[in-house]
Amino acid sequence: MYRCQLCGDVVPKGINRQLIIVREPYRHTYRRGVNKKIFMDKGKKVEKWVDDPGGYGPQIVSETAVCLKCMAIHNQKLAAGGANIQ
Repeated sequence: MYRCQLCGDVVPKGINRQLIIVREPYRHTYRRGVNKKIFMDKGKKVEKWVDDPGGYGPQIVSETAVCLKCMAIHNQKLAAGGANIQ
């Protein structure tokens, strides 16, 4: 049992919650020597610190628990291209 965060209705027990996940593009910056790489060299374990090259990717901004009715409305907006959230 939970309350929809969009319309405020209480969803009865036994119905799974639906999540609307809001994402935005994010630029990850270059970081020097932050990832440890472990490999075997001539039978010995060798640790080497490697750089993180950075790049672009999605970042989750928020997750909203919604009822089935609000999820259906959201899916219609996505299908029509009117919503920018996934």
